[in-house]
Amino acid sequence: MTIEAFAKGSHNTGTTYGEGPWFYKRNGLYYMVYAAFAEGEKRNEHLAYSTSKSPTGPWVYGGVLMEEGPCFTNHPGIADFKGHSYLFYHTDQLPGGSLFHRSVCVAEFLGNLTKVKVVKNKVAPPFRRAEFDIMFGEGISKVGEIIDLGVEYGIIQKSGSWFSYDGQKLAQGRDAAKSLLRDNPELCDELEAKIKQAISEQAK
Repeated sequence: MTIEAFAKGSHNTGTTYGEGPWFYKRNGLYYMVYAAFAEGEKRNEHLAYSTSKSPTGPWVYGGVLMEEGPCFTNHPGIADFKGHSYLFYHTDQLPGGSLFHRSVCVAEFLGNLTKVKVVKNKVAPPFRRAEFDIMFGEGISKVGEIIDLGVEYGIIQKSGSWFSYDGQKLAQGRDAAKSLLRDNPELCDELEAKIKQAISEQAK
């Protein structure tokens, strides 16, 4: 049990790792999803994951998969069905729930938003924070970055849940917008070129 493998947490191992691991392999990479405890006293379990190129490790901490909720226990499960991945998890919605009177929910699993603190960087100031999507079996989502940066630089317009570009509505919801760009590589390339140009002009 190392901090590199499971991050620093409040479990008696000194890490976040608590119990209930679920092992899963996708595209040659092994995932260990587990019940985790963040730093602090009397914490409920959240779901975290680590990855490895081998089923026996070494493991590298990947981040939080599901934030801590009102249910004291939360054990994960992941299953594939007809090209989609589904996450099983606990809630406390049953009467008297939280410990062992708990209900099991399932939701389609796409990925998670990861927050990263850049400690050392030769081309930018250190201790900057970045956020990006890590998609299951894909890695960092390029289309997600294009959408976020497009909004940040005013290339893509966001009104409520709708995303628009050049006066035309793209999609409603971020996931739908990502799917649209993924299915339209020419539009994706066009937006990427404009974002790079905007970043270059800002740096002058």
